[in-house]
Amino acid sequence: MLVHFNIYRLDSSPLAQEVAEVVRTLQTTSLKFQPGPMGIRVQGQWDEVMAAIRKCHQHLIRKHLRVLTTIVIDDDQNVATFSLQQGEKRCTAASL
Repeated sequence: MLVHFNIYRLDSSPLAQEVAEVVRTLQTTSLKFQPGPMGIRVQGQWDEVMAAIRKCHQHLIRKHLRVLTTIVIDDDQNVATFSLQQGEKRCTAASL
């Protein structure tokens, strides 16, 4: 299952620190993920992916008054994985 999700906090602006925190949260899982300019792609089983997204959302809601999370699920049995482009690396919080 491939999932694309976005988390927005609606009570203030700069997002860089929050993006880094979401990446650090995902790094504590065994999920394959790839941040992009419009959100984060995650690959894995339903329960594990949803638990990771919930953990990211809860991390931000502890610090902000209003947080919006959107999730798009591609559950195509014929397409099982995504891969990084040649030369691309898995994102780390330090690279943000």
